[in-house]
Amino acid sequence: MEERRTNRTIWIVLGGIAVLLLGCIMGAMAGGLVGYMAGRATARVQPVPPAPIPRQEMPHMPDTLPMYGALIVDVMPDSPAERAGIRPGAIVMAVEDRALDEEYTLVDAVTEYEPGDEIVLHVYREGRREAVQVTLDGHPEFGDDVAWLGVAYRSLSRLPMNPEMPRRFERPG
Repeated sequence: MEERRTNRTIWIVLGGIAVLLLGCIMGAMAGGLVGYMAGRATARVQPVPPAPIPRQEMPHMPDTLPMYGALIVDVMPDSPAERAGIRPGAIVMAVEDRALDEEYTLVDAVTEYEPGDEIVLHVYREGRREAVQVTLDGHPEFGDDVAWLGVAYRSLSRLPMNPEMPRRFERPG
């Protein structure tokens, strides 16, 4: 009989704990729901204006641009390009008298020379073509054996329009 009483007491205690846990869970859910509804009713949505995007001026592009070039996007401080007056937005079209193209890039052209060599870059900037004389330095990372101009650039290529394509961008007549 004593054993039965102990079992009954254990079941009563376990039942009480289960009821308390269930009550806590239900209370938490009810409190969360009430808080959610109260917050939703009083919250006001305020739009956040987008951050301004700085405008970057692109160089004036004439209709007579060559089929390929190197658009200068960055000029390293105290580099040969900076000392020669090259600025972002300039387009290098040729080195000496050899035009840049898909097979002959600005990197290819510069690495044909030695540090200390003077070269002429044919550039398009500020609406006009110019010849700019540059004295190359040794590369800061690869040593004095490798010529360095000190620019970051993107290759530009202008593909001729296929006559079979619809002329959507031309004004009629």
